[in-house]
Parts: sequence; structure tokens; C-alpha cells
Amino acid sequence: MLYGESNPNNQFTQDPYRQFYLSLDVDLTKIKTTSKFLKTLFSTINFIKIPAPTLEYTSRGDFKFHLLHF
Repeated sequence: MLYGESNPNNQFTQDPYRQFYLSLDVDLTKIKTTSKFLKTLFSTINFIKIPAPTLEYTSRGDFKFHLLHF
């Protein structure tokens, strides 16, 4: 949440608002495999956030769609 004070004499005022994001989250370690190499690869790569399509909602009532968002 952003915070700022309203000041009519200052043109650089901030208007605080909340943002909520809804996106996919893939857990690669849940993929069943018998290969030790793939298990190691999936667990290593699993900590990296993969960009995914995201829906953003703000407390101002705005909805935005992001094709790729971290």
C-alpha cells in the first residue's frame, strides 16, 4: 500500500490504494517422475518465479490484465 499526504499546494501528492494480484503458481516438485535427474532439475528450478498471466484488482475498482507479470 502506498501512503502520501494530500497537500493542495504540492502537485506531487500521492493517493494511497491497495493492489491485489491473482496468478498461477506451478509447483514443479509435484510432477511424478522416476528420473533422479528430472527430480533434481525440478526442485532446483522450482524456486524461480516463472512469469504468468495475472489479473490485477485495485481498491479504486480497476481491473487490469498483465500478459506476463512477476
